[in-house]
Amino acid sequence: MRDDGSARLSLSYKGARQNGINRISYEISATDLVQLVLFEAAIGLRDALGAHRRGELALDGLVLKYGAGDRDLLSFDRQLGFSSQTAFCPLKEFHAAMAEVTESCLARAETSKHGASLKGSLAQCRIPETLLAGMSPDIADQILYRLREMALLILAEDVASRGSALARELRGRKTQKDAVEMIEAVLLSLVNEFVDDEDFRRDDCARLLEPSEKY
Repeated sequence: MRDDGSARLSLSYKGARQNGINRISYEISATDLVQLVLFEAAIGLRDALGAHRRGELALDGLVLKYGAGDRDLLSFDRQLGFSSQTAFCPLKEFHAAMAEVTESCLARAETSKHGASLKGSLAQCRIPETLLAGMSPDIADQILYRLREMALLILAEDVASRGSALARELRGRKTQKDAVEMIEAVLLSLVNEFVDDEDFRRDDCARLLEPSEKY
């Protein structure tokens, strides 16, 4: 990962009908790298919650797919002109490789122009108890911790964009309350998406308390 937030994604693989090792190489912008981090975080959180479903991230010339076949594999489809490459990566390796990238993206978000305000507001956000009903306090705290990290990345990208309504509210002394409400809305939407789910099985929440890769 570079200082400007961009990076080069590189994946070595062996083709089914080819000798030797091939490689998928892809230059990824800072904005797309955040999307990749969010995609990886969503996979990890859904797996931890037992809410398995298909997922896809489409970038310019690269598509990542999860859950279409083997649930333990992530597919990479690289399209460059008329040529294409497809490779597969075990999810455990993907999570491990993304751990440092995630930390770097979070650090960039926290030190961005409004990062401290966003992080502080997210820490104070109240979530309706009914959405976390039936969970132990420790499990609920871990879920919210991960969701707050995802929300911080989303919000930091938003306020950095030109014409951001949230950035405007954060700059105004009289509009701080409106800014907090907008921040809460983003976090609540994530809670609804990942926790209030028909496929959610509360028994699988116990895995959140086990040592694992930090998503």
